[in-house]
Amino acid sequence: MDALIRNHRCYRTAFVRIIRKQRHDNVRIPHWLICAHLVCVILGWSASLWAQPLLNGSDIAAGARQAGMGHAFCAMSDDASAFCSNVAGTAFETSTILSGSYTSLHGTIGTPLANLSWGGLQGTVQDISIGLNWLRLQSADQRIHPSYIGLNSQTVDSLLRSTAMQSFTPEYNDAFSMSAAHRFVLNIDWGWNQYVLPIEIPVGGTLRYEHAKLSTVDGHALSADLAFMIRLNLRDMFFDDTYPMVVFGYSVQNIGAASMRWDNSWSDASKAQQQLGWSIIQPLASLHSQLSIDYDVASSSSSPTRLGLEWKYRKVYSLRCGWMGSVFCAGLGADLQFFRIDYAYQHSSQTFLAENHQISLSFRLEHLFL
Repeated sequence: MDALIRNHRCYRTAFVRIIRKQRHDNVRIPHWLICAHLVCVILGWSASLWAQPLLNGSDIAAGARQAGMGHAFCAMSDDASAFCSNVAGTAFETSTILSGSYTSLHGTIGTPLANLSWGGLQGTVQDISIGLNWLRLQSADQRIHPSYIGLNSQTVDSLLRSTAMQSFTPEYNDAFSMSAAHRFVLNIDWGWNQYVLPIEIPVGGTLRYEHAKLSTVDGHALSADLAFMIRLNLRDMFFDDTYPMVVFGYSVQNIGAASMRWDNSWSDASKAQQQLGWSIIQPLASLHSQLSIDYDVASSSSSPTRLGLEWKYRKVYSLRCGWMGSVFCAGLGADLQFFRIDYAYQHSSQTFLAENHQISLSFRLEHLFL
């Protein structure tokens, strides 16, 4: 592992020397060399992360765009649903936008075992994006049964058979959150010909109140998230529209660990969850489109790595696919300025409960009424 990281550092040093030489000699660097270096940087950083397995990530996607990309959205977040993955990305959505989604979890669209709903409103106040969001995860099929702790397998089997026809109780979990994000721009002055390189650094945070109900017992929790991104458009560095944009994102959720406290004096702790993401957004001018690739490393043990791709045509129509561990994801969408619709499908051949359908809608209110 150490050898791989040292090789990465040597490669980076050599690349910096090439950059300096081409500026001195006024020589143009080939496009493929830039992309090759970016790939090596990503692989090198990923190797160092695997040496320190303490990252975490959430498997909840408020919007279908994130779900269709395999939840690889930490560095791609740039709309109102970003509060669920990297809240700093909400700073890129400057419209007053009303959003919502419905997710059919673990089953067909009409008869899921559970469902997830989202509703949110976001606006901008003095260059700060403010969002109010509500999420509900609900299941109506929680069977009422006695405690099986300390019982042998024969007794448990007997109790399961005897309670098979008993009633079910609904379970739901509501999360109400308020988020804020601001986009900072760092202008790096290179000192010649008044050349200034802008680097975008959005920063955001979320405060969340959570209420859960299981049968007659209620639970309550408070938590917070923090996130930031670093976005650099290589077009501004090399004065060429064919160069890509590169983005780094970091998000930590449930800072300090959140604890769900129940009325019966029990409590469930949720550890802090961290996520790192890298994204390359490559314009394809000849096709009137752009291709985005996002790779995330998360501390979630169920799916620590996520890979997502999005192809956008004329900034309107999108096709997506991704992988979240063994789960394959796909989606599509259309952005008509005042109205946006997205759909996502998730499936895993290894897990019976992994087939999900999600649809989300967004309305930019200033375009809708003006």
